[in-house]
Amino acid sequence: MNINKKIQFLVNQFDLQIKMEYKSANGKKENCPSYWHKNLFLKSLNLNTNDWKIIRSGDYWDIRDLLRDIDQIKFTYDRVLSYLGESNTTDHQ
Repeated sequence: MNINKKIQFLVNQFDLQIKMEYKSANGKKENCPSYWHKNLFLKSLNLNTNDWKIIRSGDYWDIRDLLRDIDQIKFTYDRVLSYLGESNTTDHQ
């Protein structure tokens, strides 16, 4: 199985999980943890260990440890977006 097929398989798994979470998330995909895990996975596909060290530097752990559930995932997602030079679109505070 080539890498693109593996990635597509994982994306499909995320999508199935989002469908399962959707009803309990009040019909909002943004309230599904798997939605944020999927976004984080896709944005971080090409990041290496050094990239993650930079993303998780400074106050990362202090802030992340104060957050729970989806807010932790959103926070990490925001840090990845910031590192990649893209705008942050979530509110985890």
